[in-house]
Amino acid sequence: MNIIEIMKKVEEEGALLIRPRKEIHKKKQEWQYDVKPLFSGRKKDWIILDSFTVGAMKSVYESLENSSKEKWNCIFVSRLVGFCWDHVK
Repeated sequence: MNIIEIMKKVEEEGALLIRPRKEIHKKKQEWQYDVKPLFSGRKKDWIILDSFTVGAMKSVYESLENSSKEKWNCIFVSRLVGFCWDHVK
């Protein structure tokens, strides 16, 4: 799943655990993530993505120009979250 699909799923279901897929990532290619429910098994190497964070990400995403929206899935999730929290204030 890409980050936009994950954001929609978090809005519907609540917080999720995500991690980048094990395949090798190439520049200018969309990041793909594995997703699992929050309270399921080990959490090592997984990132918690909750609805509060997704709300901030969504508000920043909607304010971007179309050319920037196309690049959204090519940025790693931790960089996206940091960028969003810097610009939501």
